[in-house]
Formats: sequence, structure tokens, C-alpha cells
Amino acid sequence: MRLDEFVRTNKVDILSCWRSSRHDAGLAMDEVAERDTMAAAGEELDVLCEFVRAQDRGDLALDLRDAAQSWISGTATGKSVEQMLREAMMLGRSVRRMVEEKNTEVSCCEIGMFYEGIQELLLVQLTRAIKTEQMESRQKRAEYLAFLGHELAAPLHTIRLMLGLLERGGDEAEKARATMTRATDRLLELVQRVVDFEWLTLEELPLRLERIRPCSVLDTILESVDFLAWQKGLRLVTRVERTLTMYVDPRLLHDALGNLIRNAVNYCESGTITIGIQEVGSMVKFSVRDTGPGIPKERQEEIFQPFRRLDFKKAGTGLGLAIAKHAVEAMRGQISVESELGCGAHFTVMVPRELHL
Repeated sequence: MRLDEFVRTNKVDILSCWRSSRHDAGLAMDEVAERDTMAAAGEELDVLCEFVRAQDRGDLALDLRDAAQSWISGTATGKSVEQMLREAMMLGRSVRRMVEEKNTEVSCCEIGMFYEGIQELLLVQLTRAIKTEQMESRQKRAEYLAFLGHELAAPLHTIRLMLGLLERGGDEAEKARATMTRATDRLLELVQRVVDFEWLTLEELPLRLERIRPCSVLDTILESVDFLAWQKGLRLVTRVERTLTMYVDPRLLHDALGNLIRNAVNYCESGTITIGIQEVGSMVKFSVRDTGPGIPKERQEEIFQPFRRLDFKKAGTGLGLAIAKHAVEAMRGQISVESELGCGAHFTVMVPRELHL
């Protein structure tokens, strides 16, 4: 029996087998995405059958790249390269499995053509995915530079205006000096945050591991936010194991915990911020809980992206939580948030107690 005829006749069973293989491999999706993926796989089988028929009749000029454009975008969007490779190989194995189960004689040559077609389609998928990723990267970089330009320009304009007031002297000069100091501090903070963010996004981030007490890192952070917390009437509560030690990069730990605490102080207008450090098995758990405005559930993933701020009226660079996330991941840890509007936010960080290079 010709392979293309077998595939058309047993298409439903092949797709059912493929779906089961994907689920067993942990590649299941929500109902809508699953339906779209199954439809795309059905079209993929049709394209592969056409390829096998063309090869069999000696038509070696058929280019699958053109034939695949009708379905390729839906099947590739949002999938990693690894997932695309695994799903393609699973589809080939599903066809072969159905051939064996139904005890059908199919030409080995046609099976080889079928797998050759899969490789061609994978080339289309991977090429498109790479181009999409490059476009998204350029868009993110453009947004990044636009944000930096705006944030850097604001305090510089302020300083320029205040220089004019300084020339007049008197009370206005004193106010101008105070305003310029704040604007300069803002510039320094932004530059430092950008430097930290760029450093943390290096592909091979060098780790400098030391034996430390995490409570010492916390003490340093609290010293830097204590005055602002006092001005706002916030109560800082710590619940830590002060004898606990870790083998970790202290700068990364400072970046992670410090940005979480500064973020809480910035957004919390009243109440309490509670910071916890405790050993949990081979991990150390850090928690920062506040009584601030809370975070909508639909934005809880977005807040860890660079230049995302829930409230643009608040001072900040939009980099704090992105820096925290990168620092935590560099320490091979995990960061999460639980929050509801009006109920504050609870950030949790889990980091291995003993890191190794």
C-alpha cells in the first residue's frame, strides 16, 4: 500500500496517537491551543503526503517551504525549538506505529521520504521562529532605548531649569539646589539599575561564591531603606534565622532581596512590610510581604519584565523586579508572587543553600 494512501485513510488514528504521545511527554495545551495544534498537524500530514507522492513520481523540485506557509505560523508560534523538534519526531513515529499496528506493508523508501519531508518542514519552522525571535528582540531593544531616553531626559531637564533659578540667588536658589540633588540622585539610580540589569543578562554570568550569613545582607539593605520607610510611617518586621549561612554570590543575593524590599517600600503607603529568611531542606526561603495596593492577577507575570510599572506616578525605573528575577535565576533559584488587589503582595524566593560553579 502506498504510504500517502495509508496516511489519508488512517489520519484520525495517527493524530490520536500523536496527541497521546505529546500528552505523555508533558506537551499538553489548553483546549483552544490543542485544537489549533491538531488542525495544523493534520495539514502537515497532507503536505508530507504530497511531498512523498512528488518524490515517488520523480518530481524532485517540489519545495515544501511554499506548501507549508498556509499552516506554519500557527504551528510554530509560541513553541520552543526543542518542542518543535520533539513534536515533529513524534509525528513520524506515530505514522510508523500505525503502520505496524495495522500490519500494513509500506515501502521503506516511502517511509524515508516521509522523514525527509519532516526535516524539510522543520527547517521552515526553525527559520521562521528565528526570524520572529529576531524581530521581537529588535522591538524590545527599541522600547528599551525609548524608555531610557525618556527617563534620562526628565531629570536633565529639571537640572537645566534649576540652573536658571540658581543664577537668581535668594530662597529660590536654595530650593533649586535641593531639587537638583534629587534629580541627580534619580539619574544615578537609573544608571546603576541599567548597569545592574545589563550585567545580570549576560549569557555567562560569572559567579563569585562566598560563605555568608544572609541576615548580614538583609541588614545592609534595611539600612538603605530605613529612612524612607520611617518617612512613610511603615513598620519593617524581620523574621530571620540569624545563624543561617549560605554559599552564594552576595551581590546577586543583595540584588534579588534588595529590589524586592525597595519595591515594597516604594508601593506601600501604610502598614507593615515583613521580611523572612528560613532554611527549607536544601533551600533557603526569602519572603517579602507588604500591605500595599496589591497586583492584579493578569499582570503578575508582566511585572518581572523590564520597564514594567503598575503605577507610573510612583518613582522608579521599572527595572527592580526584572533585576530581582534575573539575580534569582542566576543563583539557580525561583521567584514567585501571590497577590490580590487591595490585599498587598507576597514575594517568595527559593535559592539553593549551597551553590557550586
